[in-house]
Amino acid sequence: MSLYLAGQVETRELPKEFKLLLDCYGKTVPGIYTKAGYAVKLLVEKYGDDKLRQFLNSLSGQKLSPSFVAVNFKKTYNFELELGDPRLFYIKRGDV
Repeated sequence: MSLYLAGQVETRELPKEFKLLLDCYGKTVPGIYTKAGYAVKLLVEKYGDDKLRQFLNSLSGQKLSPSFVAVNFKKTYNFELELGDPRLFYIKRGDV
């Protein structure tokens, strides 16, 4: 999110794939900062910043878990996050 908001997405190399890894348990995931920035950019460009705000607001003040985030993501964007490892999310969509 911060990479996108700071306008620094274009200063980073576009990731070769968007199996976006969101590690909820504080592990270091190589390249996640850049992948997340591009994923936010894609979501905003494709669905608008109101949808992003709606999604973020749905998470506000909640105890986050992978399944909670996935359910709210689907409610907002109408497509699913595929849960593999319970600590990681994969965006399941060909154009991401």
